[in-house]
This record gives sequence, C-alpha cells and structure tokens, in this order.
Amino acid sequence: MIDIKSKKLLKTTFIYAIGSFGSKLLSFVLLPFYSYYLTKEEYGYYDIVLTTISLLVPLVTLQLSDSIFRWLVTSEKKNKEQSFVLSNALMVILFNIMIVSLVFLIIREVVTIQYFFLIYLLLVMSSIYPVIQQVARGLSKNKLYASSGIIFSLALLLTNIIFLFALKLSIKGLLIASVLSYFISTLYLIMRLKLYNVFNVKYISFSLIKELLGYSSPLILNTMSWWLIVSANKYLVLYFLGKETLGIYSFANKFPGLLLMVNSIFILAWQESLIVNFNKADRSQFFSKVFNYLISVQFSVTAFLILISEMMIKYLVSNSFYSSWKYMPILYLGVAFSTLSSFYGAIYLGSKDTKGSLKTSLFGGIINISVGLILIKPFGLYGVAISNLISFIALFLFRGINTKKYVQLFFVKERLISLLIIIIISLSVAYLNNIFISILTILVLTVYISINNRELLARIINKIKKRIYGVS
Repeated sequence: MIDIKSKKLLKTTFIYAIGSFGSKLLSFVLLPFYSYYLTKEEYGYYDIVLTTISLLVPLVTLQLSDSIFRWLVTSEKKNKEQSFVLSNALMVILFNIMIVSLVFLIIREVVTIQYFFLIYLLLVMSSIYPVIQQVARGLSKNKLYASSGIIFSLALLLTNIIFLFALKLSIKGLLIASVLSYFISTLYLIMRLKLYNVFNVKYISFSLIKELLGYSSPLILNTMSWWLIVSANKYLVLYFLGKETLGIYSFANKFPGLLLMVNSIFILAWQESLIVNFNKADRSQFFSKVFNYLISVQFSVTAFLILISEMMIKYLVSNSFYSSWKYMPILYLGVAFSTLSSFYGAIYLGSKDTKGSLKTSLFGGIINISVGLILIKPFGLYGVAISNLISFIALFLFRGINTKKYVQLFFVKERLISLLIIIIISLSVAYLNNIFISILTILVLTVYISINNRELLARIINKIKKRIYGVS
C-alpha cells in the first residue's frame, strides 16, 4: 500500500504535471521547426538572450517568490495574514521592477542591442509570471496553477504559428510570442486570484519585508550560482568558439533540457511535500523512500535517452544541427545528477537554511566555470559538456554530505552501482553509433529495468486499473 504522504505527493505531482508538461512538451515539439526557420547563428543569439534573462530574473524579483510560497503554504489560511504577506512581497517586487526599468533606459542610451525593447518586456513578464504562480501554489490553488500552464502553452503555440511560421519574423517573432504568452497567462492568474483585492498599502510592514528578504536574499545568489552551473558555459562557447557553435550547443541542451523541465515538475511537488512533512518523526524513512525511487527512475530514463540521442536528432531536426547529438548523452547524465541535487536542495528550504543552498550552489558554479575554462580549448564542446557533468556530480556529493545534519537519507548502494554500470554501457553503445547495437541494448535495458522496478511498475499499473476499471 502507498502511504498517505506518498499519495499526496503523487497527486500534487500529477496536478503540477498538467500545468507544466504542456509547455515543456510544446517546447520540445517546436524544436524541430525552429531548426528549419532559424539558422545556427540566429538560434545561438536567441538562446543567449534567454540565458541572460534567466540570470537577471532573480535580481528583478529578489527571489521573493520563494518567500511568498514558504510563508503562504505554512500560514493558518487566514485571509488577513495572507494579504499581509502578499502586500509586502508584491510591493517590493513592483518597486524593484521600476528601478530595473530605469536602469534599462540608461543602458539603452549607452549600448545598442538588437530587439532591446522586446528583450526588456520579456525580462519583466518572465519575472512576474512565476511570482504569481507561486502565489497560487502557496494558497493551495494547485488546479489554478495547472490551468495557467495550459493557457501559457496554448498562447505560445498560437503566437508561434502567427509570428514565426506565418509571418516569418525569425528571432523577433519568437520574442513577441514569448512576451504575449507570459502576459496572457499572468493576466489570467491575477484575475482568478483577485490580487487587486488582496494588495493593501496599510499592511506594509518593514519588519516583515526584512524577514521575507532575509529568507530570499541567499536564494538570489543561490539561483545565480545555479545559473553558473547550468548556463554560464554558453558564454564561454560564445567567446571561444563563436555564435554558430553556440547554436549547436544550445540545440544539444534543449533535449536534455526537456528532461530537466519534466523533473522540475516533481521537484515542485517534492518541495511542498518536504516542507509540510519536515518536522514529522518519520521524515527520514519517507524521504529515503522517495529518494530511492527517484534514483531508479532518473538513471533508467537517462540510460534510455542516451541510447536514442543520435536517432532523435537524425530524424527530427534539420541536418545543419546533426552534430549536436554527440554532446547530448553527457548532458543527459548531467541532468540526472542535477535532479538528485535539487532533491537535496529542497531540504535546505525545509530547514530554512537558504545559506546552505547558496554555499553548495556557488561551489558547483565555480567548479563548472573552472573546469570549462580548462577543457574548452583542447576538447571544444565535449569539454563544456564534461565540465557541466562534473559540476553536478560535485554538487550532488557536497549536498549529500552537507544535509546529513538535517535529514539522514538511506539508499540501496547495490542498486545505485548497478544503475551507474548501465549508464556506462549506454554511453559506450551510444558513441559506437550503430543503430542495431543500440536497439538491442534498448531491448535488454527495458527488460532489466522492468525486473528491477517491478514493485513500482506494479503500483502504477494497479493505480491505472483502479482508475479505469474500478478494480485493485
């Protein structure tokens, strides 16, 4: 039997999946079309714009979205208390957006940047939208959170069809599509949450603002440190290898990026479950159980994706991006360790030790940049991908050791070793680049994984049977 906490975690994950997976799947579906409508250089420029925005967002929001969620999810659900938190957090964010806008006006007078105004609008909208989403999560309106994701996906699909495929506006079309999609989804959330009724200037409290910022401030540097691990290497590629090579690397990152985004759905649900259960007596047993399942699923899926990397690129995208498959197996493995690191990262949120999260993320970021600088010249994009993998492995190990003071996690070492052996075999077969050997390995891998995960598969099948046929 699945215990109540596990059922709630699965339910929350399912709800988040409805809202998030649509946009993740859509970004994957659109990727082959991008390869035909954009050159490698254009895609490289577009990706570096998104990379830069992802660095700036935590500076715009001051990472108060995490404070909002942390305070709301543990509140007594009293309207006044919730309004108190929201009024203070949103006021600080809006004030900071005004400051950022002034800075952008100054930059515009000094530097000429292509599509400057659209980039500014995308920064503002991509900052506001996740904040309002966190409000919905904190208020336990998970279905509203999910529906906003569906609306975002539909808006993104429609605007891409209009501005990229029909009007053929290239990068400009992509930027317009993204801005409009964020705007529509944000407006929907604001109206449904009736945030205009929640905000009250009378509730402004500098002591609460100080408390909220005290929690979120380390997370600003933590998010930026995480950016050092995930995205900073793209600037190394741009500087040492050029825009066209950056386009190849950015494209190679998109497929593992889909796995990372799907994993983030679980991590969102896991953060909520961990915070709620953090002070329970049986937390170590529950957390360890989830952790072991996560390890099995992550490495099993990663092994499978590594084996089909070349086939996916060969049959789905333009020939000009074919060489990107070579770096995907290494990047997939990096995503697996990234997700396991995020699992540990949630423990810092539960213990309110955001400084611990910052320290470990900064450690990983420094390793990524340092190793990247060493390897990029002799090994090119392979060196960049390897530095990314090494930094995530180091982060995983560091956090595993560092969080023992809060929660002791136990995992089956034999299973972990066997899964790592499977990963090594998958990597070896992938780089042989023989489709027949790859298919044979996939079949053997499927049987092995099914046997080793039979308990989990049985639970999933029984769950589906119960839903469809009403039997157990």
